[in-house]
Amino acid sequence: MQDKQQKKMRKRSLASVKLYQDAFDCPHGKKLLWDLMKHSGFMESPGKIEANDIIFREGQKDIVRYIFSKIKTDYVQLEKLINGGLDDDRSYWNE
Repeated sequence: MQDKQQKKMRKRSLASVKLYQDAFDCPHGKKLLWDLMKHSGFMESPGKIEANDIIFREGQKDIVRYIFSKIKTDYVQLEKLINGGLDDDRSYWNE
């Protein structure tokens, strides 16, 4: 009985990963992910802000991290994206 439940859970988990990969592996999905990264402050250091604000921002960043974990993002590729791959947001949005 437990084997069937475990298999069912694994199957759901794989289906979930596939949904995220399909959603974010297209031009619109990449633009959406970029927007989430910007909006969440994912690419920014906390700087000098209140502790509560840091906690709030980290919660927002966790959403982006969760998406990355689902789509199995290559962090080297992500670093290239952050460090210059999308310097001019306008050109990225107009692709």
